[in-house]
Amino acid sequence: MNIEKLRFVLQESFRNVPFYKKLKSLLPYNDFTFETIDRFYDIPITNKQIIRDQANEFINTSVNINNCDVQHTSGTTGIPLKIIRSRNEQLQISLILLKLRKQYCPEILKQRTAEFWPIQKPYQYLTRNRVQTLLLSSKYSASKEILSELEIFNPAVIQGYASSLLSLATTIKESSMLLKATNLNFIENRSEFLLPEHREMIQKVFNVPVINYYGSREFWPIAYDCKEGKLHVVSENVYIEVLREDGSVCREGEYGKLIITGLSTTAMPFIRYDIGDIGCLTENTCNCGNQEPVLDLMFGRSNETVETPFGSISASHVRVFFSDLFKLLEAHDVVQVQLHQLNIYMFELLIVSRNRKDTTDISKIEEVLKINLGYPLKLKVHYVKEISPNPINGKVSSFIPIKKERLVK
Repeated sequence: MNIEKLRFVLQESFRNVPFYKKLKSLLPYNDFTFETIDRFYDIPITNKQIIRDQANEFINTSVNINNCDVQHTSGTTGIPLKIIRSRNEQLQISLILLKLRKQYCPEILKQRTAEFWPIQKPYQYLTRNRVQTLLLSSKYSASKEILSELEIFNPAVIQGYASSLLSLATTIKESSMLLKATNLNFIENRSEFLLPEHREMIQKVFNVPVINYYGSREFWPIAYDCKEGKLHVVSENVYIEVLREDGSVCREGEYGKLIITGLSTTAMPFIRYDIGDIGCLTENTCNCGNQEPVLDLMFGRSNETVETPFGSISASHVRVFFSDLFKLLEAHDVVQVQLHQLNIYMFELLIVSRNRKDTTDISKIEEVLKINLGYPLKLKVHYVKEISPNPINGKVSSFIPIKKERLVK
């Protein structure tokens, strides 16, 4: 924990942010200098809905909004959340992320980058800081047009969602093509969970490291991969707590809700913010030499729920099901899956596989889901060629709760 940065964020927030100023009368002490950091844990947990409903209460009154940058979260769970940062805060966060990326490409500021984005055209160009960037559509990630343009552009870095990167690598592998991107230093996966076997395959195809970047619009970098392939918390930018559903602290290595506090912004501070993800922290020393905690994420969202006969339960049960499923279908070379809850008792599983086995016993898959959810249910299984990404943010959801649209080709 970077205590000095945390203390500064807390002091500034309780001095100038309306939401936290009002807390002074509710907390059981008068000293808000936070010389005793234990008092930090008395501050209530916030989330996107709380901040969205009281947006003005979370903006620092001493900040000139005209000198701030405004961003929005993708809004896939509802109305996007507006995020305000001073330009200096934005610069500081950008420099933190730049330092992380420089581990893999020291001259990255001078190098071309290709990025997957949910754009309508197969690709388009833009210029950032006098350096050209190639934007690739996540909808056309496996097209020959994109492969050709990527080869001509010859980027130093390719960034994108796991599903787009995997689709690109799979197309190259299956067509026995050779992508002549001789300048490529590394590939950065963001926003989606990347299975270890898929990461290994992408690395073999491109012959460069594949790096996981865990971040969000609220914080930017939260954790970043080291050269040993482990996500280290970016402690100069965030402080992470891992809590159980009852609010108690998880022990080391125990999965729980990630509650994050930003250490680089006070224009609109995010303090003890439930980001909606599940993970665990370990303090073991990594062979890379980085002393920061290692974060292990469980893919999916903690605020997603499965509707059952005995009420709503966390979608973490679905993620355990996926782990068991991948073991059961190991011989199928599964590329992607998506579970869709049609109603309380009916589910549908979509599987993209490169090596489908007709001998699969669907009842075994259904039984695994029953065990994980804890009640009798029915499961339909379909093998599909592709699971389409969400058109808003270009991501592929692994679980679609009741009443959410399923996107299938």
